[in-house]
Amino acid sequence: MKFRLLCSSVFLLLAFLPFSVVKAQVVTAEISGVVTDPSKSAVAGVKVVGKNLGTGFERISTTDEYGRYTLFALPLGPYSVRTESSTFKPMQRERLTLGIGDKVEVDFTLSMSDVKETVNVSEEAPQIQISSAQVGKTVNTASIDSLPLNGRDFAQLAALVPGVRQAGSSTTVRMSGQAYTSSSFKVDGMDNDSEYVSYRQARYSQDAIAEVQVLTNQFLPEFGRSSGGVVNVITRSGTNDFHGRAFYYGREDALDARNTFSTSKLPFERKQYGGTAGGPIKKDKTFFFGSVERLEDDNITFIVTPGLSADVPIPTRETLLFGKVTHQLNEKNLLQVNYNFDKITTGNQSVGGISLPDHSFTRKSTSNNVIFGDTTLLGPTTINELRVQFQRRDAGNIPDMPGRPEIRRPSSITGTPTSTPATWLENKVSISEALTHNFHAAGAHSIKAGAQLQFSRGNILTEVYDNGQYIFATDKPFNAADPTTYPTQYNLSTGS
Repeated sequence: MKFRLLCSSVFLLLAFLPFSVVKAQVVTAEISGVVTDPSKSAVAGVKVVGKNLGTGFERISTTDEYGRYTLFALPLGPYSVRTESSTFKPMQRERLTLGIGDKVEVDFTLSMSDVKETVNVSEEAPQIQISSAQVGKTVNTASIDSLPLNGRDFAQLAALVPGVRQAGSSTTVRMSGQAYTSSSFKVDGMDNDSEYVSYRQARYSQDAIAEVQVLTNQFLPEFGRSSGGVVNVITRSGTNDFHGRAFYYGREDALDARNTFSTSKLPFERKQYGGTAGGPIKKDKTFFFGSVERLEDDNITFIVTPGLSADVPIPTRETLLFGKVTHQLNEKNLLQVNYNFDKITTGNQSVGGISLPDHSFTRKSTSNNVIFGDTTLLGPTTINELRVQFQRRDAGNIPDMPGRPEIRRPSSITGTPTSTPATWLENKVSISEALTHNFHAAGAHSIKAGAQLQFSRGNILTEVYDNGQYIFATDKPFNAADPTTYPTQYNLSTGS
Protein backbone atom coordinates (compact mmCIF):
# COMPACT_ATOMS: atom_id res chain seq x y z
CA MET A 1 0.00 0.00 0.00
CA LYS A 2 1.42 3.31 -0.96
CA PHE A 3 0.15 6.80 -0.26
CA ARG A 4 1.45 9.77 -2.13
CA LEU A 5 0.71 13.44 -1.70
CA LEU A 6 1.90 15.55 -4.56
CA CYS A 7 1.85 19.30 -4.34
CA SER A 8 3.08 20.65 -7.61
CA SER A 9 2.95 23.50 -10.05
CA VAL A 10 2.86 26.24 -7.48
CA PHE A 11 3.67 29.21 -9.60
CA LEU A 12 3.76 32.96 -9.70
CA LEU A 13 4.00 34.58 -13.10
CA LEU A 14 4.88 38.24 -13.56
CA ALA A 15 4.98 39.85 -16.97
CA PHE A 16 5.71 43.34 -18.14
CA LEU A 17 4.85 43.50 -21.80
CA PRO A 18 3.14 46.53 -23.34
CA PHE A 19 -0.15 45.84 -25.10
CA SER A 20 -0.12 42.13 -24.26
CA VAL A 21 -0.54 39.82 -21.31
CA VAL A 22 1.31 36.67 -20.33
CA LYS A 23 -1.50 34.23 -19.64
CA ALA A 24 -0.88 30.64 -20.70
CA GLN A 25 -4.31 29.22 -21.45
CA VAL A 26 -4.33 25.53 -20.62
CA VAL A 27 -7.83 24.87 -22.01
CA THR A 28 -9.08 28.25 -23.26
CA ALA A 29 -8.14 31.25 -25.41
CA GLU A 30 -8.54 35.04 -25.32
CA ILE A 31 -9.25 38.07 -27.48
CA SER A 32 -7.82 41.51 -26.74
CA GLY A 33 -7.23 44.77 -28.53
CA VAL A 34 -7.51 48.56 -28.61
CA VAL A 35 -10.54 50.69 -29.50
CA THR A 36 -9.90 54.13 -31.03
CA ASP A 37 -11.87 56.92 -32.70
CA PRO A 38 -11.24 58.30 -36.24
CA SER A 39 -8.37 60.45 -34.91
CA LYS A 40 -6.71 57.31 -33.45
CA SER A 41 -7.37 58.49 -29.88
CA ALA A 42 -8.24 55.83 -27.32
CA VAL A 43 -11.92 55.47 -26.46
CA ALA A 44 -12.82 54.49 -22.92
CA GLY A 45 -16.08 52.96 -21.71
CA VAL A 46 -16.90 51.04 -24.88
CA LYS A 47 -18.58 47.71 -24.26
CA VAL A 48 -16.95 44.83 -26.16
CA VAL A 49 -18.83 41.52 -26.45
CA GLY A 50 -17.31 38.26 -27.68
CA LYS A 51 -19.89 35.65 -28.71
CA ASN A 52 -19.31 31.98 -29.42
CA LEU A 53 -21.24 31.33 -32.63
CA GLY A 54 -21.74 27.67 -31.77
CA THR A 55 -23.09 27.94 -28.22
CA GLY A 56 -24.17 31.57 -27.82
CA PHE A 57 -21.74 31.93 -24.90
CA GLU A 58 -20.80 35.59 -24.36
CA ARG A 59 -17.92 37.26 -22.56
CA ILE A 60 -18.12 41.03 -21.95
CA SER A 61 -15.38 43.58 -21.33
CA THR A 62 -15.22 47.39 -21.16
CA THR A 63 -12.35 49.46 -22.51
CA ASP A 64 -10.19 51.30 -20.01
CA GLU A 65 -8.78 54.85 -20.34
CA TYR A 66 -6.21 53.52 -22.80
CA GLY A 67 -8.91 51.97 -24.98
CA ARG A 68 -7.77 48.45 -24.15
CA TYR A 69 -10.01 45.47 -23.51
CA THR A 70 -9.50 41.74 -22.90
CA LEU A 71 -11.98 38.87 -23.19
CA PHE A 72 -10.63 36.24 -20.83
CA ALA A 73 -10.91 32.43 -20.76
CA LEU A 74 -12.92 31.87 -23.91
CA PRO A 75 -13.95 28.28 -24.72
CA LEU A 76 -12.67 27.05 -28.07
CA GLY A 77 -14.70 27.63 -31.20
CA PRO A 78 -15.84 30.27 -33.73
CA TYR A 79 -16.46 33.81 -32.42
CA SER A 80 -17.73 37.21 -33.39
CA VAL A 81 -16.69 40.38 -31.53
CA ARG A 82 -18.80 43.53 -31.45
CA THR A 83 -18.64 46.98 -29.85
CA GLU A 84 -21.53 48.80 -28.20
CA SER A 85 -21.46 52.54 -27.54
CA SER A 86 -24.01 55.38 -27.34
CA THR A 87 -21.64 57.71 -29.22
CA PHE A 88 -20.16 55.56 -31.97
CA LYS A 89 -21.47 53.22 -34.63
CA PRO A 90 -21.55 49.60 -33.50
CA MET A 91 -18.84 47.56 -35.17
CA GLN A 92 -18.61 43.78 -35.47
CA ARG A 93 -15.75 41.50 -36.43
CA GLU A 94 -16.59 38.04 -37.79
CA ARG A 95 -14.71 34.84 -38.59
CA LEU A 96 -12.58 34.41 -35.47
CA THR A 97 -11.73 30.77 -34.74
CA LEU A 98 -10.03 30.18 -31.40
CA GLY A 99 -7.88 27.16 -30.53
CA ILE A 100 -5.98 26.11 -27.41
CA GLY A 101 -4.00 29.01 -25.97
CA ASP A 102 -4.75 31.37 -28.88
CA LYS A 103 -4.38 35.08 -28.22
CA VAL A 104 -6.09 37.04 -30.97
CA GLU A 105 -5.57 40.79 -31.32
CA VAL A 106 -8.71 42.55 -32.60
CA ASP A 107 -8.56 46.36 -32.80
CA PHE A 108 -11.49 48.63 -33.66
CA THR A 109 -11.53 52.12 -35.17
CA LEU A 110 -15.01 53.53 -34.52
CA SER A 111 -16.81 56.27 -36.41
CA MET A 112 -19.29 58.84 -35.08
CA SER A 113 -22.92 58.27 -35.97
CA ASP A 114 -26.42 59.14 -34.89
CA VAL A 115 -27.78 56.26 -36.97
CA LYS A 116 -28.10 52.81 -35.47
CA GLU A 117 -26.24 50.80 -38.06
CA THR A 118 -23.57 48.16 -37.57
CA VAL A 119 -20.30 48.01 -39.48
CA ASN A 120 -19.40 44.37 -40.16
CA VAL A 121 -15.79 43.41 -40.84
CA SER A 122 -15.49 39.93 -42.29
CA GLU A 123 -11.77 39.48 -42.93
CA GLU A 124 -9.94 37.20 -40.55
CA ALA A 125 -8.06 38.77 -37.67
CA PRO A 126 -4.39 37.75 -37.38
CA GLN A 127 -3.81 35.16 -34.68
CA ILE A 128 -0.50 36.01 -33.08
CA GLN A 129 1.38 34.76 -30.07
CA ILE A 130 3.50 37.77 -29.19
CA SER A 131 3.22 37.11 -25.46
CA SER A 132 4.28 33.46 -25.32
CA ALA A 133 7.66 31.79 -25.79
CA GLN A 134 6.19 28.28 -25.81
CA VAL A 135 7.54 25.97 -28.51
CA GLY A 136 5.04 23.57 -30.05
CA LYS A 137 2.14 23.07 -32.40
CA THR A 138 -1.63 22.65 -32.24
CA VAL A 139 -3.52 20.07 -34.29
CA ASN A 140 -7.06 21.38 -34.85
CA THR A 141 -10.40 19.61 -35.23
CA ALA A 142 -10.30 19.55 -39.04
CA SER A 143 -6.95 17.75 -39.00
CA ILE A 144 -8.09 15.28 -36.34
CA ASP A 145 -11.14 14.42 -38.46
CA SER A 146 -9.25 14.06 -41.73
CA LEU A 147 -5.84 12.58 -40.88
CA PRO A 148 -5.58 8.77 -41.09
CA LEU A 149 -4.55 7.34 -37.72
CA ASN A 150 -3.63 3.69 -37.35
CA GLY A 151 -5.88 2.39 -34.59
CA ARG A 152 -7.55 5.80 -34.26
CA ASP A 153 -5.18 6.81 -31.46
CA PHE A 154 -4.95 10.60 -31.09
CA ALA A 155 -1.51 10.33 -29.44
CA GLN A 156 -0.05 9.65 -32.88
CA LEU A 157 -0.81 13.28 -33.74
CA ALA A 158 2.05 14.32 -31.45
CA ALA A 159 4.49 12.83 -33.98
CA LEU A 160 3.51 15.59 -36.45
CA VAL A 161 5.57 18.01 -34.36
CA PRO A 162 9.35 18.21 -35.01
CA GLY A 163 11.37 16.53 -32.28
CA VAL A 164 8.54 14.20 -31.19
CA ARG A 165 8.22 10.50 -31.83
CA GLN A 166 6.37 7.58 -30.32
CA ALA A 167 8.40 5.49 -27.92
CA GLY A 168 7.67 1.81 -28.24
CA SER A 169 3.88 2.01 -28.01
CA SER A 170 1.02 4.39 -28.64
CA THR A 171 0.78 5.12 -24.93
CA THR A 172 4.09 6.98 -24.75
CA VAL A 173 5.94 9.68 -26.69
CA ARG A 174 9.52 10.91 -26.59
CA MET A 175 10.19 14.65 -26.97
CA SER A 176 13.44 16.44 -27.75
CA GLY A 177 15.47 13.31 -27.11
CA GLN A 178 14.39 12.96 -23.48
CA ALA A 179 13.09 9.76 -21.90
CA TYR A 180 9.47 8.94 -22.64
CA THR A 181 8.74 9.04 -18.89
CA SER A 182 9.56 12.77 -18.97
CA SER A 183 6.54 13.65 -21.11
CA SER A 184 3.05 14.29 -19.78
CA PHE A 185 -0.47 13.86 -21.15
CA LYS A 186 -3.17 16.29 -20.07
CA VAL A 187 -6.90 16.20 -20.82
CA ASP A 188 -9.01 19.32 -20.26
CA GLY A 189 -6.24 20.76 -18.09
CA MET A 190 -5.79 17.71 -15.82
CA ASP A 191 -3.19 14.92 -15.77
CA ASN A 192 -3.85 11.71 -17.65
CA ASP A 193 -0.61 10.09 -16.43
CA SER A 194 -0.15 7.14 -14.11
CA GLU A 195 1.94 7.77 -11.01
CA TYR A 196 3.19 4.18 -10.87
CA VAL A 197 3.63 2.93 -14.45
CA SER A 198 4.85 4.79 -17.51
CA TYR A 199 1.79 5.28 -19.69
CA ARG A 200 -1.48 7.11 -19.97
CA GLN A 201 -4.22 6.32 -17.51
CA ALA A 202 -6.89 6.04 -20.21
CA ARG A 203 -7.33 6.24 -23.96
CA TYR A 204 -9.86 8.65 -25.48
CA SER A 205 -11.76 8.10 -28.69
CA GLN A 206 -10.43 10.13 -31.61
CA ASP A 207 -13.92 11.54 -32.17
CA ALA A 208 -14.02 12.89 -28.60
CA ILE A 209 -10.95 15.09 -29.18
CA ALA A 210 -11.36 18.72 -30.32
CA GLU A 211 -7.72 19.81 -30.39
CA VAL A 212 -4.27 18.47 -29.48
CA GLN A 213 -1.56 20.91 -28.44
CA VAL A 214 1.99 19.55 -28.33
CA LEU A 215 4.48 21.64 -26.33
CA THR A 216 8.09 20.59 -26.62
CA ASN A 217 9.87 23.39 -24.77
CA GLN A 218 9.49 26.55 -22.68
CA PHE A 219 5.94 25.83 -21.56
CA LEU A 220 4.78 27.68 -18.48
CA PRO A 221 4.65 26.23 -14.93
CA GLU A 222 0.92 25.58 -14.84
CA PHE A 223 1.49 22.67 -17.22
CA GLY A 224 3.86 21.41 -14.54
CA ARG A 225 5.19 18.00 -13.53
CA SER A 226 6.92 17.40 -16.86
CA SER A 227 10.61 17.81 -17.66
CA GLY A 228 10.18 16.62 -21.24
CA GLY A 229 7.13 17.84 -23.13
CA VAL A 230 3.35 18.09 -22.85
CA VAL A 231 0.53 16.67 -24.95
CA ASN A 232 -2.39 18.91 -24.04
CA VAL A 233 -5.79 17.60 -25.15
CA ILE A 234 -9.14 19.41 -25.24
CA THR A 235 -12.31 17.35 -25.60
CA ARG A 236 -15.29 18.27 -27.76
CA SER A 237 -18.42 20.01 -26.52
CA GLY A 238 -21.98 20.30 -27.79
CA THR A 239 -23.36 23.39 -29.53
CA ASN A 240 -26.76 24.88 -30.40
CA ASP A 241 -26.92 22.61 -33.45
CA PHE A 242 -27.45 18.87 -33.24
CA HIS A 243 -24.58 16.94 -34.78
CA GLY A 244 -23.93 13.23 -35.01
CA ARG A 245 -21.78 10.78 -36.90
CA ALA A 246 -21.22 7.05 -37.17
CA PHE A 247 -18.22 5.15 -38.46
CA TYR A 248 -17.11 1.63 -39.23
CA TYR A 249 -13.65 0.41 -40.16
CA GLY A 250 -13.24 -3.23 -40.96
CA ARG A 251 -10.77 -5.72 -42.29
CA GLU A 252 -12.11 -9.16 -43.12
CA ASP A 253 -10.34 -12.34 -44.15
CA ALA A 254 -12.51 -12.53 -47.26
CA LEU A 255 -10.96 -9.30 -48.53
CA ASP A 256 -7.36 -10.30 -47.85
CA ALA A 257 -4.99 -11.67 -50.44
CA ARG A 258 -2.41 -14.40 -49.90
CA ASN A 259 1.10 -13.16 -49.41
CA THR A 260 3.29 -14.01 -52.38
CA PHE A 261 5.80 -15.83 -50.20
CA SER A 262 3.23 -17.68 -48.07
CA THR A 263 1.61 -21.06 -48.77
CA SER A 264 -1.70 -20.01 -47.19
CA LYS A 265 -3.67 -16.89 -46.38
CA LEU A 266 -3.07 -15.79 -42.81
CA PRO A 267 -6.21 -15.06 -40.77
CA PHE A 268 -6.71 -11.55 -39.44
CA GLU A 269 -9.87 -9.60 -38.64
CA ARG A 270 -10.31 -6.13 -37.22
CA LYS A 271 -13.47 -4.14 -36.59
CA GLN A 272 -13.63 -0.64 -35.17
CA TYR A 273 -16.96 1.14 -35.02
CA GLY A 274 -18.89 3.75 -33.06
CA GLY A 275 -20.38 7.20 -33.24
CA THR A 276 -20.94 10.58 -31.61
CA ALA A 277 -23.85 12.87 -30.84
CA GLY A 278 -23.97 16.43 -29.50
CA GLY A 279 -26.38 19.32 -29.19
CA PRO A 280 -28.28 21.62 -26.86
CA ILE A 281 -30.13 20.62 -23.73
CA LYS A 282 -31.23 24.25 -23.37
CA LYS A 283 -30.33 26.65 -26.16
CA ASP A 284 -27.52 29.10 -25.35
CA LYS A 285 -27.25 27.55 -21.88
CA THR A 286 -26.65 23.83 -21.56
CA PHE A 287 -25.08 21.40 -24.02
CA PHE A 288 -24.14 17.74 -24.24
CA PHE A 289 -21.69 15.67 -26.22
CA GLY A 290 -21.12 11.92 -26.18
CA SER A 291 -19.11 9.32 -28.06
CA VAL A 292 -18.86 5.53 -28.08
CA GLU A 293 -16.26 3.35 -29.76
CA ARG A 294 -15.71 -0.40 -29.93
CA LEU A 295 -12.64 -2.32 -31.09
CA GLU A 296 -12.67 -6.03 -31.98
CA ASP A 297 -9.28 -7.21 -33.14
CA ASP A 298 -8.42 -10.86 -33.85
CA ASN A 299 -4.73 -11.11 -34.59
CA ILE A 300 -2.67 -14.30 -34.55
CA THR A 301 0.62 -15.56 -33.20
CA PHE A 302 2.66 -18.54 -34.34
CA ILE A 303 3.86 -21.52 -32.32
CA VAL A 304 6.78 -23.39 -33.82
CA THR A 305 8.13 -26.30 -31.78
CA PRO A 306 9.19 -29.85 -32.71
CA GLY A 307 5.94 -31.22 -31.33
CA LEU A 308 3.49 -28.47 -32.33
CA SER A 309 3.06 -25.97 -35.14
CA ALA A 310 -0.07 -23.85 -34.87
CA ASP A 311 -1.66 -20.43 -35.27
CA VAL A 312 -3.08 -19.06 -32.00
CA PRO A 313 -5.55 -16.15 -31.97
CA ILE A 314 -4.84 -13.02 -29.93
CA PRO A 315 -8.26 -11.43 -29.31
CA THR A 316 -8.42 -7.78 -28.24
CA ARG A 317 -11.67 -6.13 -27.15
CA GLU A 318 -11.88 -2.46 -26.15
CA THR A 319 -14.81 -0.19 -25.28
CA LEU A 320 -14.50 3.60 -25.06
CA LEU A 321 -17.29 5.80 -23.70
CA PHE A 322 -17.17 9.58 -23.30
CA GLY A 323 -19.77 12.10 -22.14
CA LYS A 324 -19.59 15.83 -21.48
CA VAL A 325 -22.05 18.48 -20.28
CA THR A 326 -21.32 22.23 -20.36
CA HIS A 327 -23.51 24.86 -18.73
CA GLN A 328 -23.30 28.63 -18.93
CA LEU A 329 -24.57 29.61 -15.51
CA ASN A 330 -24.38 33.29 -16.43
CA GLU A 331 -22.04 35.60 -18.33
CA LYS A 332 -19.43 35.16 -15.58
CA ASN A 333 -19.60 31.41 -14.88
CA LEU A 334 -19.03 28.48 -17.22
CA LEU A 335 -19.33 24.97 -15.79
CA GLN A 336 -18.41 21.66 -17.36
CA VAL A 337 -18.17 18.02 -16.34
CA ASN A 338 -16.99 15.08 -18.41
CA TYR A 339 -16.62 11.34 -17.92
CA ASN A 340 -14.43 8.89 -19.81
CA PHE A 341 -14.54 5.08 -19.61
CA ASP A 342 -11.91 2.81 -21.15
CA LYS A 343 -11.99 -0.99 -20.85
CA ILE A 344 -9.62 -3.24 -22.79
CA THR A 345 -8.95 -6.99 -22.66
CA THR A 346 -6.29 -8.88 -24.64
CA GLY A 347 -5.99 -12.67 -24.51
CA ASN A 348 -3.25 -15.24 -25.13
CA GLN A 349 -0.46 -12.97 -24.01
CA SER A 350 3.07 -14.50 -23.88
CA VAL A 351 2.05 -17.22 -26.38
CA GLY A 352 4.11 -17.68 -29.54
CA GLY A 353 7.39 -19.12 -30.74
CA ILE A 354 8.24 -21.89 -28.27
CA SER A 355 5.71 -20.64 -25.71
CA LEU A 356 2.71 -23.02 -25.80
CA PRO A 357 -0.99 -22.12 -25.31
CA ASP A 358 -1.07 -23.17 -21.65
CA HIS A 359 1.64 -20.55 -20.96
CA SER A 360 -0.83 -17.71 -21.50
CA PHE A 361 -2.36 -14.87 -19.54
CA THR A 362 -5.05 -12.26 -20.19
CA ARG A 363 -4.23 -8.58 -19.87
CA LYS A 364 -7.11 -6.47 -18.52
CA SER A 365 -7.51 -2.77 -17.80
CA THR A 366 -10.47 -0.60 -16.80
CA SER A 367 -10.19 3.18 -16.37
CA ASN A 368 -12.71 5.72 -15.12
CA ASN A 369 -12.01 9.45 -15.26
CA VAL A 370 -14.23 12.36 -14.16
CA ILE A 371 -13.22 16.03 -14.58
CA PHE A 372 -15.18 19.01 -13.25
CA GLY A 373 -14.30 22.55 -14.30
CA ASP A 374 -15.52 26.00 -13.25
CA THR A 375 -14.31 29.15 -14.96
CA THR A 376 -15.43 32.30 -13.13
CA LEU A 377 -14.97 35.95 -14.03
CA LEU A 378 -14.56 37.58 -10.61
CA GLY A 379 -14.34 41.09 -12.03
CA PRO A 380 -13.55 42.96 -15.23
CA THR A 381 -9.88 42.00 -14.93
CA THR A 382 -9.84 38.88 -12.73
CA ILE A 383 -10.46 35.28 -13.75
CA ASN A 384 -10.52 32.15 -11.58
CA GLU A 385 -10.15 28.61 -12.96
CA LEU A 386 -10.95 25.62 -10.75
CA ARG A 387 -10.71 21.99 -11.89
CA VAL A 388 -11.25 18.80 -9.91
CA GLN A 389 -10.48 15.29 -11.15
CA PHE A 390 -11.36 11.80 -9.91
CA GLN A 391 -9.46 8.96 -11.58
CA ARG A 392 -9.36 5.19 -11.08
CA ARG A 393 -7.52 2.47 -12.99
CA ASP A 394 -7.84 -1.25 -12.28
CA ALA A 395 -5.53 -3.45 -14.35
CA GLY A 396 -3.79 -6.79 -14.24
CA ASN A 397 -2.28 -9.80 -15.95
CA ILE A 398 -4.35 -12.88 -15.10
CA PRO A 399 -3.03 -16.39 -15.95
CA ASP A 400 -5.43 -18.51 -17.96
CA MET A 401 -4.26 -21.73 -16.23
CA PRO A 402 -3.14 -20.73 -12.73
CA GLY A 403 -1.51 -22.79 -10.03
CA ARG A 404 0.99 -24.75 -12.13
CA PRO A 405 4.78 -24.51 -12.19
CA GLU A 406 6.41 -23.03 -15.26
CA ILE A 407 8.53 -25.54 -17.18
CA ARG A 408 11.21 -24.26 -19.55
CA ARG A 409 12.85 -26.60 -22.04
CA PRO A 410 15.07 -25.78 -25.04
CA SER A 411 12.13 -26.04 -27.46
CA SER A 412 9.06 -25.29 -25.30
CA ILE A 413 7.72 -23.25 -22.39
CA THR A 414 4.62 -24.44 -20.54
CA GLY A 415 2.79 -23.81 -17.28
CA THR A 416 1.73 -20.64 -15.47
CA PRO A 417 3.91 -17.61 -16.39
CA THR A 418 6.21 -16.82 -13.49
CA SER A 419 5.26 -13.11 -13.23
CA THR A 420 1.52 -13.72 -12.94
CA PRO A 421 -0.87 -12.87 -11.52
CA ALA A 422 0.04 -9.18 -11.51
CA THR A 423 -2.48 -6.55 -10.48
CA TRP A 424 -2.39 -2.81 -9.95
CA LEU A 425 -5.10 -0.49 -8.69
CA GLU A 426 -4.61 3.27 -8.72
CA ASN A 427 -6.95 5.92 -7.32
CA LYS A 428 -6.21 9.59 -7.79
CA VAL A 429 -7.84 12.86 -6.79
CA SER A 430 -6.47 16.11 -8.23
CA ILE A 431 -7.39 19.73 -7.55
CA SER A 432 -6.09 22.57 -9.72
CA GLU A 433 -6.65 26.26 -8.94
CA ALA A 434 -5.42 29.28 -10.91
CA LEU A 435 -6.15 32.98 -10.41
CA THR A 436 -5.24 35.64 -12.99
CA HIS A 437 -5.43 39.39 -12.46
CA ASN A 438 -4.78 41.86 -15.24
CA PHE A 439 -3.70 45.44 -14.46
CA HIS A 440 -5.25 47.40 -17.31
CA ALA A 441 -4.36 50.81 -15.94
CA ALA A 442 -0.75 49.79 -15.40
CA GLY A 443 -0.15 48.97 -19.05
CA ALA A 444 -1.83 45.56 -19.34
CA HIS A 445 0.58 43.83 -16.98
CA SER A 446 -0.68 40.70 -15.28
CA ILE A 447 -0.05 38.42 -12.35
CA LYS A 448 -1.04 34.77 -12.17
CA ALA A 449 -0.83 32.41 -9.21
CA GLY A 450 -2.05 28.89 -8.68
CA ALA A 451 -1.46 25.45 -7.22
CA GLN A 452 -2.17 21.83 -7.92
CA LEU A 453 -2.74 19.22 -5.23
CA GLN A 454 -2.76 15.54 -6.11
CA PHE A 455 -3.60 12.63 -3.82
CA SER A 456 -2.56 9.29 -5.32
CA ARG A 457 -2.91 5.85 -3.80
CA GLY A 458 -1.82 2.62 -5.47
CA ASN A 459 -1.90 -1.10 -4.75
CA ILE A 460 0.58 -3.01 -6.88
CA LEU A 461 1.11 -6.77 -6.58
CA THR A 462 3.27 -8.99 -8.79
CA GLU A 463 3.74 -12.65 -7.87
CA VAL A 464 7.05 -14.05 -9.12
CA TYR A 465 7.89 -17.76 -8.97
CA ASP A 466 4.99 -18.41 -6.58
CA ASN A 467 4.18 -21.66 -8.39
CA GLY A 468 7.82 -22.54 -8.99
CA GLN A 469 9.88 -22.75 -12.17
CA TYR A 470 11.78 -25.74 -13.56
CA ILE A 471 14.52 -25.22 -16.16
CA PHE A 472 15.66 -28.22 -18.19
CA ALA A 473 18.64 -28.55 -20.53
CA THR A 474 16.90 -31.25 -22.60
CA ASP A 475 13.56 -31.91 -24.28
CA LYS A 476 13.56 -35.55 -23.15
CA PRO A 477 10.77 -36.43 -20.63
CA PHE A 478 11.79 -36.59 -17.00
CA ASN A 479 13.13 -39.98 -15.97
CA ALA A 480 14.20 -40.54 -12.38
CA ALA A 481 16.70 -43.14 -13.54
CA ASP A 482 18.31 -40.76 -16.06
CA PRO A 483 20.16 -37.81 -14.43
CA THR A 484 20.42 -36.03 -17.81
CA THR A 485 16.64 -35.43 -17.69
CA TYR A 486 16.80 -33.74 -14.28
CA PRO A 487 16.13 -29.97 -14.13
CA THR A 488 19.26 -27.85 -14.01
CA GLN A 489 17.59 -25.11 -11.98
CA TYR A 490 14.52 -24.64 -9.79
CA ASN A 491 13.19 -21.25 -8.65
CA LEU A 492 10.56 -20.63 -5.96
CA SER A 493 9.60 -17.54 -4.00
CA THR A 494 7.82 -17.52 -0.65
CA GLY A 495 6.21 -14.92 1.54
CA SER A 496 4.26 -11.81 0.66
